[in-house]
Amino acid sequence: MRKNHEQLTIYKRGEGQIIWSGLPLELSDSPAVTSQVYRQVLEQTGLIGGETQAESPLLVARKPLKDGTLVLIVSESAICQQITLDEAGIQVAVEPNRAGAIIVKENTAVEVFGGVAVV
Repeated sequence: MRKNHEQLTIYKRGEGQIIWSGLPLELSDSPAVTSQVYRQVLEQTGLIGGETQAESPLLVARKPLKDGTLVLIVSESAICQQITLDEAGIQVAVEPNRAGAIIVKENTAVEVFGGVAVV
């Protein structure tokens, strides 16, 4: 492997950025290191803060929208997980090894996408 593939590269595009890894992180022998890299990138982009629990099998990232909040949830668990979101106390079930999103609007209306469901 070429040495320059062993680092993350940041490319600025308009108002955003692309964070690129030359190696497929998902094929790592160390899930802890993969999790650490994802957490570092998400913290750097402002999608999550330091409050996330390192032992949780769920990654929860929030992004403010014009009229609500987008909540992205990724499960690395082999079993269904349930969590309560801060947004209006909404309880969510996340399917094993799935990802999904929830849009919580200011009037507490909810739109659900992917491997998550409101319970």
